[in-house]
Amino acid sequence: MSSDRPTDQLLLDVGARIAAFRRERGYTQAALAQRVGVSDKYLQRVEAGIENLTLRSLWSLANVLEVETAALLRSAVPVARTRGRPRKVTQAPPVVHVKPTPAAVSRSAVPMLTLRARAGEIDTYAADNGSDWVEVPGRKTSPGAFVARVFGASSTARIPDGALALFNAAAPVPRDGVVALVALDHGARYVLRRVRLLSSARAPVVAARLETLHPAGAHLHVELSEAGPARIVAELADVLSPNSAQPVD
Repeated sequence: MSSDRPTDQLLLDVGARIAAFRRERGYTQAALAQRVGVSDKYLQRVEAGIENLTLRSLWSLANVLEVETAALLRSAVPVARTRGRPRKVTQAPPVVHVKPTPAAVSRSAVPMLTLRARAGEIDTYAADNGSDWVEVPGRKTSPGAFVARVFGASSTARIPDGALALFNAAAPVPRDGVVALVALDHGARYVLRRVRLLSSARAPVVAARLETLHPAGAHLHVELSEAGPARIVAELADVLSPNSAQPVD
C-alpha cells in the first residue's frame, strides 16, 4: 500500500529527478554510483524513493550530474512516473531565428555560433562564426551572450553532442564551479570545462583546475588572467533543446 506522507513523496520526487538527470547525461546507474562513491544498490534505492539521502550524498550527486543541489529538491526537471520509472515530460526552451534588426538586438537577439571538436582533441573546440541571430523565448539575455551549437564529445555531461547551449559573458571575477568556455594559448584553442579555483579569485592571476567528466579526458591546471594565455570567455547559462532551432516564418 502506498503512503501519502509528505516525506515519502519528497523521496519519490528527489529520486525521480536524480534518475532524469542521470539519463540526460548518459550515465548508467552503475557508472553514476561509481563516480559518486556509493553502491549500485544504494543508488537504486535512492532513485526508487525508498532511501533517504545524506547531505553529503546529495551534494556528491549534484556535483557529478553538474547541477545545483537545489535542482534535485525543486521541480526544475518535472517528471512523471510510468510503471515505476521516471521520464522527463517537459522540453527545454527552443530558440527562434530572427533578423538582427536594431530593435531585435536591443531586445534579446544574440548571435549563434558553432563549436566543433577538433580531431584528436576530444574537448578542444574551434568556433565557426556564423551570421545567424536567434532569440530564446521567455529568456532575457545579457550583453555579450550568445548561443552555440556544440558538436563533438564534450568534457561536460551537461552538453550532449549537437546540443544548443546558451552562454553569458564571463563574470568580471572568475567564479568557482561554473562550466565555462575557456580560451587557451591566447585563443588558439578553447575548452568547455568546469572551473575550480585554487587561489583567490581577485588576484591578478588565478590558479584554477579545469575539470572534465569525460573518461578519455584529464583535468587541466591553468593560470587565469585577463591578458594571459588562459582566460574565461563565457559561462554556460543553459542547455537548450538539441533540435530546437526554428526558421523565421
